[in-house]
Amino acid sequence: LAGHNTGSLQNTFNTGKITGTGEAGGIAGHNEGTMAYGYNSGEVSGSAAVGAIAGSSSQTLGKYYYVNTMAADESQPNLVAMDAEAMRTQTFCDMLNADIGGQDFRSWTYSTSQNKGYPRIKRTVNTMTTLTDPLTGIRVSGCFHPDSQLVIKKVEPGDEAYQALSSANTSGSQIQKAYKINVLSNDGTEAPYEGKIQITFPADLLTNLNNMQIAHLKDGRFDSSKADISLGKATVQVDELGTFGLAQTTDEEGGESVNTGNNNEKTTANTQTNTQDNVNTGLLGKMSPIIFIVLGLAVCGCGYEITVRRKQRNGHEKK
Repeated sequence: LAGHNTGSLQNTFNTGKITGTGEAGGIAGHNEGTMAYGYNSGEVSGSAAVGAIAGSSSQTLGKYYYVNTMAADESQPNLVAMDAEAMRTQTFCDMLNADIGGQDFRSWTYSTSQNKGYPRIKRTVNTMTTLTDPLTGIRVSGCFHPDSQLVIKKVEPGDEAYQALSSANTSGSQIQKAYKINVLSNDGTEAPYEGKIQITFPADLLTNLNNMQIAHLKDGRFDSSKADISLGKATVQVDELGTFGLAQTTDEEGGESVNTGNNNEKTTANTQTNTQDNVNTGLLGKMSPIIFIVLGLAVCGCGYEITVRRKQRNGHEKK
């Protein structure tokens, strides 16, 4: 794994053949750093110092296992020789996990069909995963490890986290409900993730879908964004998890938003009626001068016709 190690090599293994032109070892040719936890089952050969774990080392090596057919530095007290068959077992895998117990290392796994039957380190593969909390119905979607667990705690108004969220929220919206949302690994630490995280709040948590804002606080970093409302649910995308507040903004006139329902239908109907009245009134106002002109012309025409008929009648009488 390393020709000359001056750093840290921990929780490592090798099953391949190692050949060196100088010092050679199953994990490192020469070591001046930290080495601990793991094993070597591969054959090692070199033209200088050769060792099952390290060809030479100026530091004391941590616990390592090696196949007992290979030579190792006898001055290193933490190196353990084992039969190759014994190393290709679940028991040996359990020994490796016990060695790293309580430390921040990936655990070991065993399968007879993989890695020549020797234990290997679990692969950490993040995949697109959707986690749903059964109590609240809140969904979190993102690129997490498949073994990750969603942990949600409701934050009450008297809690410090709720007060901090409210204090940071200077947008004028009012926090109605708050939740602390985390995705954890099996050991209880925050699970690693990649990219954006999408959070969906179900309808029964929302008192009003109009002007819904999602406030977010994490380690003093505050953010607020308008929720995407679809099918009665509020969805928001974030870069990290933390404490989230469901906030309700007010309308432009300073009043509270009106909930959807029959009242809105009545309001809409009244608005349409008023609008129609305004349109009719406006049209009458614009047409009034025209109407008066037409009526005036009609009156003048009638007067002229009456005068002409009278003149004609008088003319006939004179004859």
